[in-house]
Amino acid sequence: MTFITGSVSNANPGPTLYALIETAALALGYTLVDTVTIGGNTHKVLKSAGASGGNSQGLDWYLDINYPTTGVTGGMRFVPFEGYNASTHVATNGPFVTSSTTVDQTAYSRFGATTSALETNWLNTASNGISATLTTAFTYYVSITRDRITVLLTSDSANIYYGGFFTPVSAHSTAAGAALFPLIATKISAPSGVTSNSYSGTSTAAVTRAPGAPTGSWFTWSNSVAVFNGIMAAFAGGQLGGTGSSPFAGSAQIAPIPVNMGWNSSNTTPPTSGAQALVGYLADLGVGLAGATNVVGNTVTIGSDTWYSTALATNGVVFLRGV
Repeated sequence: MTFITGSVSNANPGPTLYALIETAALALGYTLVDTVTIGGNTHKVLKSAGASGGNSQGLDWYLDINYPTTGVTGGMRFVPFEGYNASTHVATNGPFVTSSTTVDQTAYSRFGATTSALETNWLNTASNGISATLTTAFTYYVSITRDRITVLLTSDSANIYYGGFFTPVSAHSTAAGAALFPLIATKISAPSGVTSNSYSGTSTAAVTRAPGAPTGSWFTWSNSVAVFNGIMAAFAGGQLGGTGSSPFAGSAQIAPIPVNMGWNSSNTTPPTSGAQALVGYLADLGVGLAGATNVVGNTVTIGSDTWYSTALATNGVVFLRGV
């Protein structure tokens, strides 16, 4: 894992922040396979090769980091794809959110082998809910591995952006079999309080495939994935204990953030309403509590790890593991 932090002060911050991320990514073994401009956005497509243990799943995947070429309008996105053709600038099997009952039964993705441009069909535009807000001055906290990228910006201080592999649980890996390709794009927001049971869903959490999902009308891509960022839901999945300094009130608890997949709660056939199954966890993110004085970038130490917090939302924060 590589963790970078610093400040950007620039009227065109997208290219500046991307250059910092690219340096870290290339040093880890990513390759830059394409640069393409679509409208006012610059897209930089990086490849994480799965060969020889390049990443945990042994699968090639692609990360499109895109941003306004000039200015800040629309923000910045970090979107994973299963396939990409640099010659034609089209992608295969990206994260998808628009409600649809069509699920390809070979790869269990939305469009199967059909390709689309980087901003067509996929969760990859400013209007789709996972754009990190840019301003002309901010501090960044970025963690990147060959599996995923996580980004926290003080210009968007309550949210962390995640693109790449989630860590699948064994039951999901077994059930998915050869169809397993656990890519997700999501925005994780600070929970609303100690009793919060909230989650990121619809357009703020999307996977590239749903192994085993049939074509029946009860499955919709827009609300069949949930990332539980709530205190209650996350702590149900286990917790880590550690000693924190002010403003973390002496003893800090950071719990993993689970990823669930299942059925639209408004549909009841075939399963009962709202059925969800745990499929994995987001890597190096956690949810926890903080005191009233917490601000973005505060840290808590657990073992040899330093965790950086989002801004406070009531008493809840999301943490990003650094070094």
